[in-house]
Amino acid sequence: MPHEAETASYAIESQITSVGVLLATRFQSIGLLFLYGLLFGISFSLSTLETADEPLRDALGVYGQHKEPSEVTEPVRVLIDAYHAHTWIDTLATPGQTNYHLLNGPARAVQSLRAMGWDCDVQLGPWTTESLSSVDLIVINLVSADRPPFLVEEIQALMAFLRQGGGAIVITDHTNCYFHNHVLGAWFHELDLQLTNHMACDRPPHTFSSTNSWINIESFSDHPVVQGLQNVGFLAGGSVDPKGAIAWTSPDGWADEGRNPPYGEGTSMGFYGDNKRQPGEWNGAIPVIAAKQIGEGRVVVLGDQNCVGSIFLNYADNRRLWIQAAQWTARAHPPKEMLQESLRLGLDKEQDRTLIWCLEPLDEHRYYWGQATDEGLFHMFAFLNKHADARATNRPLEHASWLIVPSTTLLSNATTSRSISEFLNKPDHSVIVLGPQDEPVVAKDPTWDSWLALQKVNPLATKPTQVDGAYQTSSGSHIFWIARGQAWSNRRTPAPDKPRNEADERLDELKIEWMRRFGLKTVPSLLDQILWPDR
Repeated sequence: MPHEAETASYAIESQITSVGVLLATRFQSIGLLFLYGLLFGISFSLSTLETADEPLRDALGVYGQHKEPSEVTEPVRVLIDAYHAHTWIDTLATPGQTNYHLLNGPARAVQSLRAMGWDCDVQLGPWTTESLSSVDLIVINLVSADRPPFLVEEIQALMAFLRQGGGAIVITDHTNCYFHNHVLGAWFHELDLQLTNHMACDRPPHTFSSTNSWINIESFSDHPVVQGLQNVGFLAGGSVDPKGAIAWTSPDGWADEGRNPPYGEGTSMGFYGDNKRQPGEWNGAIPVIAAKQIGEGRVVVLGDQNCVGSIFLNYADNRRLWIQAAQWTARAHPPKEMLQESLRLGLDKEQDRTLIWCLEPLDEHRYYWGQATDEGLFHMFAFLNKHADARATNRPLEHASWLIVPSTTLLSNATTSRSISEFLNKPDHSVIVLGPQDEPVVAKDPTWDSWLALQKVNPLATKPTQVDGAYQTSSGSHIFWIARGQAWSNRRTPAPDKPRNEADERLDELKIEWMRRFGLKTVPSLLDQILWPDR
């Protein structure tokens, strides 16, 4: 367990970071930016308190007590590394939040484990035999060279932990971003796992947008971690060691070589390649997820931080991937029916957030919510996930109360039309259909008109001003038509990490404010969530 002082400093750092980001982005004044810099410096110092006084016990003596799989009982104990990585596990995507690292951190993923009854906490100091003695699973979020390195004693403790039955999920990323290869190199050498300097790329129809590194992964082994998966989304992820590969790009993929200038000099710590297939680059089905047995323990390497971040965890089967990786590495093997129940709880709707089904016809290789071009809806998908629990999938979501159809062209598909009808048969459900992205807006949409004529609906007496049509079904559900589909497009919606002032945020909120009248729960803004000290 972390020391009480460390836990307090971590909480202070989380609050300071949230306050600093909010003040800097909302007011954008020099004085407050200076204040944020000062506060962040304080928080950084607090978060790196040393724990060198912790005794280093004999590894085998401690780990000899590790439970066999059949003996593991709830709750599974998980520690997430907040010492070698910038990690916040309690800061969910929230209205007003624009910090890239918070939006793509593991808070939502950790929340899904807690929903399963697992005990999750942060590790705020070096890994030791003591800190690992009663742990089932550790998660190493994407590490960064500005954080402390892995010491020899830590690697020894981690290897003993794994050999005696512990589990680890290690999140890497593209190329050598943030110098994570250098930080992980010594430990991965002991694991006999190769780190790469690549970005995993693919060709259409396996790419979400014009960039070749936003990819739809559809090739999986029969390993338990990827069992039942149909699609996993990566946003500029990396390749992994082919020896333990369990998921790959399409055969048209390639490993885009990263650029590492001398001394790391350059404009970006991402060390991206050129997103183009060059002669000599590794090509074919590129491995992106790996799993390996280490003694009695298990390791999973995920090649993209964003795929389990607080926005894209809700895309395709990413959440299912995360939960199954956690179950396998933690050796959480109760009877099959209990395992399925645990998975159900992790996949279930989030507490205090409205579940929104953002229809994404992944089986047809048609992408809207994962699309980053001007006509795509990725920005709106991120925006919805700051307010609610929005999931982009072609799988029906049992407990969703909202369904958003991203294009009227999908209404012509018999399967899609049937799914919408089944959804509307339930009381108090709402469907939004977005019109074409064309400008200027066409006066009539024959597909929409034909589909609506088949529905048994009556126009609402009072229509929200943000929609072009509002109707009620015989079951008490609602259908809303937004003819100007481009109003929700990336062109008209800011990127999730774009700083916004209060006036900008108010304009953004108008897009969905009307939905609250029909049951969308309001999530408190970042400002409202901050625990301000008593004055």
